Amino acid sequence: MKKFRTYQYLDQAVGQTGSRAIRQMFNFSKKIPSHQGMVRRKFFMKKLKTYQLSVSFYNKAKYIKLKEPLKNQFQRAALSIVLNLAEGNAKPTSKDRRRYYRISLGSLREVQAILDIIDHKRLMSEADVLGGYLYKLCKNT
Repeated sequence: MKKFRTYQYLDQAVGQTGSRAIRQMFNFSKKIPSHQGMVRRKFFMKKLKTYQLSVSFYNKAKYIKLKEPLKNQFQRAALSIVLNLAEGNAKPTSKDRRRYYRISLGSLREVQAILDIIDHKRLMSEADVLGGYLYKLCKNT
């Protein structure tokens, strides 16, 4: 029977007999641990073009000069785009993922409204590209 890497480390740390007792005590199964799927999804998120664009957009947006009422709202909405993409990507069902992707799209529309108010054309064009990716992500999930 093939051992998984987690069990190999456990066997080395406490010995073969102790390892078996610990696995029984904590009900470890012989299958791949469920967190492996989350690790794979994390690597997928790094490759996700929409996530990369949203991080890039946030890094540019946080340097925009705004007066205080708009500045706080703008920064929170720009950060919300990235965070909702990340949180949605961790959800197990496509319905849950789509919900968070739509929230992220709503935050982007909020950012676009502020950019329209201050008439910032360069960042507005990047927000439009990100909006296209988010919209497609919402539709295909």
